[in-house]
Amino acid sequence: MRELRGNEEPVFLIRNAYKPQGYDARFIQSPDRGAITAELLNDIETLETGKLFYVSTDGLATSESLARLIQQKYSDKRILVINSKTSGDEDEQEFMQKPDTVLDRYDIIICSPSVATGVSIEAQGIIQRVYGIFLGVSSTDADIAQSLGRVREPVQRVVWCAKSGSNYSKVSRSLNPLELKGHLQALSSTTVSLIRSSLREDLTGQFQSYDWQADPHVNLYCKLAADQNFAMRYLREAVLVRLRFEGHQVTVEDWQADNATKLLLHQAKQELRQIDAEAIIGAEDLTYAEVMVLEQKEGLEPDQRLAVAKHYLKDFYCLETLTVEDVLRDNEGRWRGELLNLESQLFPSLVG
Repeated sequence: MRELRGNEEPVFLIRNAYKPQGYDARFIQSPDRGAITAELLNDIETLETGKLFYVSTDGLATSESLARLIQQKYSDKRILVINSKTSGDEDEQEFMQKPDTVLDRYDIIICSPSVATGVSIEAQGIIQRVYGIFLGVSSTDADIAQSLGRVREPVQRVVWCAKSGSNYSKVSRSLNPLELKGHLQALSSTTVSLIRSSLREDLTGQFQSYDWQADPHVNLYCKLAADQNFAMRYLREAVLVRLRFEGHQVTVEDWQADNATKLLLHQAKQELRQIDAEAIIGAEDLTYAEVMVLEQKEGLEPDQRLAVAKHYLKDFYCLETLTVEDVLRDNEGRWRGELLNLESQLFPSLVG
């Protein structure tokens, strides 16, 4: 900390010795999330009057697919979904600010990493059970433990986690901070070599004389990135170890895959893609000036977000009229990214 601050003044740390009461956890080991999803769908039938299930996930798609499956099977259930799409909406903001006061409005609350920290649910006797379904697309073992701890009451947790995650550092997948630093240096050197002609001579000289070993910021970044890579490679094991280390009573259960529920999840995802595409098609057509005005706002309404997305799709593909097939082919911008990468390879002079 002293090195990062850049002076020799004393560093004072505040130690939090509080240790929350441990909870019982069923840790399901299964090839995919189908088994725990089926367990959740069946468990909802046992939901007591005046209580709710709290479901923590680590991704937008997972939260949406779960909500759709639950709504299809239990159309009478009141569901609140908080993810990157909805976290700015009125109901979701109210929950984020004062969660205990709105719990009685819902039967199931599904949260993505938008609620991993900063929200504390203190109410007692309302949440019947907490479910955790984690694919490893964003959260580390520490993040997962945090998200499971948003509910303070030590009610039972039912957890499934992918064996390995996918959110590795973009620099390197190395688990060693020193090796990762070497990869970072090599990547930076290659980048400078490619753009050397557009750099001032003094900037090139500064890079060549840069001390990669002495910079505390680089050292800290490499350590954090290596820790993240370790968590991704051994995610299920890391989560299990962390939960036990925190004092929770964890029982491991080995389950077979539930292919029927896995298929339902896939179908739900495809249905949601179709619904989202149709919503974009039906959005208002905006001018460039109107889009610029909206993008200056701190938060957009759902219909405004759809209109902005529609504008950029039409603009990129040079289309007068947008179809559902165009939106689905774009695949949330992935196709645009691939086309831009191809353009940079075939016509580097046009990129800029």
